[in-house]
Amino acid sequence: MKESIFEQYVSIICKRWSISRGELFYKSKKREFVSARHMLYYLCHIRGISHADIERYMGRNGYEIKHNSISHGINSMENKVTSDQDYAVIVKKINNAVFIN
Repeated sequence: MKESIFEQYVSIICKRWSISRGELFYKSKKREFVSARHMLYYLCHIRGISHADIERYMGRNGYEIKHNSISHGINSMENKVTSDQDYAVIVKKINNAVFIN
């Protein structure tokens, strides 16, 4: 069930950020890719998906990441969501679009 939610987030984030799935899981420090990945971690976190599961799902998509990098991304996005209303709206819209299979 949690992996299904993760996959829905991936699809929505790729569409909203206008990036491909490959770009989301490509080791790049380009701002748009990093921002999209941070949003993915944050959404998973607030949905109750553990860091270990995020790590596993990212790895299955060819993107190896560690717990501390996920935490950094979540913290970064938390700061943006609390300081920028646009990010808060995006989070709400994405969460409203995700359903449980």
